Amino acid sequence: MLARFAVGYEQVCRAILTAFVINVAFIAHTVMGLVVAGLFPSVAAAYATWRTWIISEDHWWTCKETWTVFHRAWKSEFQQANIAGWPQ
Repeated sequence: MLARFAVGYEQVCRAILTAFVINVAFIAHTVMGLVVAGLFPSVAAAYATWRTWIISEDHWWTCKETWTVFHRAWKSEFQQANIAGWPQ
């Protein structure tokens, strides 16, 4: 029973760590995009990262994996997110 609790506790802690890394990446990439151009791609990348993490069967991501998924999504969504975001 204690082992089951420990595994559950670690899963919750990893989810909190993933949320923390996504939020730090959100702020860093928004600033990296000079705020004006970085906001909407950061929102799109945050959603893409959460979606990828939830769909993934492996919820034991490291900080580096989370950051890498976020950064790749930010780069790939940069133009499209700004085109769709600013008129709204």
